[in-house]
Amino acid sequence: MQIKFYCNLFISEDFESKKKKIIRKLRNNKVQPHVYVLALPFETCNQLEFYSSMMLRQHAYQSKQIFVVGIANGYEDAIYMTQEIVQKVYEDTKDTNIRKYIERKQEEFEKEGR
Repeated sequence: MQIKFYCNLFISEDFESKKKKIIRKLRNNKVQPHVYVLALPFETCNQLEFYSSMMLRQHAYQSKQIFVVGIANGYEDAIYMTQEIVQKVYEDTKDTNIRKYIERKQEEFEKEGR
């Protein structure tokens, strides 16, 4: 499984101090029961999805490339973070096209060579 992280990764306050460790464990497919990831869906017609990091351990995900936008502490926090992302996108663009916004921000970041 290949995981790419958004340049402006959203992360739960509870995980701020553990950010690098959580990312490392996600990349190494280690067990993290309370970690939920918010990602751009594989289907380009959808905007955003979230699921338990435990799902990433399933065989079906091993050949997938996942673009992680946020890391949340549990299901409820994932719902809250989704709302936060929608609000941020709307405030910046007066639109709710999350995918377009995130892809544009990531592209700008990569062009700057960071």
